[in-house]
Amino acid sequence: MGDERLRLKTYEEQMSEFARNEDLQWRSLIESEAAKASNIVAKAERGEQIEGAEVRSWWGDVERIFKAMARPTAPTPLPLAMFARIAKEAGYLSAGVLTETVSGAIEQRRPNVGPTEKKHQRAAAAFVLAGREKLLPRDPETKRLPNHTKLVAETFGVDERTVTRWAKEHQGSIDIHDLLPAARIEARMKEAGAAYRVAKAAQKNGSDI
Repeated sequence: MGDERLRLKTYEEQMSEFARNEDLQWRSLIESEAAKASNIVAKAERGEQIEGAEVRSWWGDVERIFKAMARPTAPTPLPLAMFARIAKEAGYLSAGVLTETVSGAIEQRRPNVGPTEKKHQRAAAAFVLAGREKLLPRDPETKRLPNHTKLVAETFGVDERTVTRWAKEHQGSIDIHDLLPAARIEARMKEAGAAYRVAKAAQKNGSDI
């Protein structure tokens, strides 16, 4: 009887230790996903190139987290910050926008950009830089400056990280003539955005404009 109680106690201790290890592994996985996501966002905000390996490593953590949560006894705490990140990605995809955290995971070289597309991107970059320099007109109702990066992203049908990258890539080729007159800069950006969308749609349909 004493031996049986001893074996039961040993089993309970083993299960308790297993649970503690599982909890540590779960928390470590959540921290890993958050750190990788933070690094990707930071690089995008600086306009730096995001490597495909980085994006795939982050998606790997996301996959492992969702797989763990699909078990009958899902671990805690819930990765609420990750849910918010995935919801944002889903929002872009539902609007037909392929983000760099999706397209960047695919192993393929970015196609060369032609002169017309570069011109469109420069118009977008000029608007962003004008916004940073506070050259854009304020909203007549709110008296606030527009969110220049968000507005360009919506106009061109891309995500904000792409806009930040364009601004980084083209800022060296933009001069004062691209930023003035301020009253026309938004119109030029919107014209470029409309042309960019048409060109991208034509590319998807196999045309070449």
